[in-house]
Amino acid sequence: MNIVFLIASIFTLLYSARSSFFWWFQTKEYIKMNQRKRKEYRKKLFFMPQVILFDYYDQNPEFELWMNRIVSLIFLAASIFGIVLSFHGPFTIL
Repeated sequence: MNIVFLIASIFTLLYSARSSFFWWFQTKEYIKMNQRKRKEYRKKLFFMPQVILFDYYDQNPEFELWMNRIVSLIFLAASIFGIVLSFHGPFTIL
């Protein structure tokens, strides 16, 4: 069993699960919080290229939400796959 790979996979799983819960079940709070953060970023970081997308995200908050949901599902699947590989994978010691 590769313990380092197992620990990294568990931490990735926990972080993805926490973020996924926020993106799947608390959507209105997430959208409001992001709009508030983007207003602060526009004032402080007006020279950053990411600020250009903020207008698009403000007009289409569901797009950003679904992109985050898809990425979180990919991370959840990768971390579960990593946990399984840490026990039965090609790099196990025993």
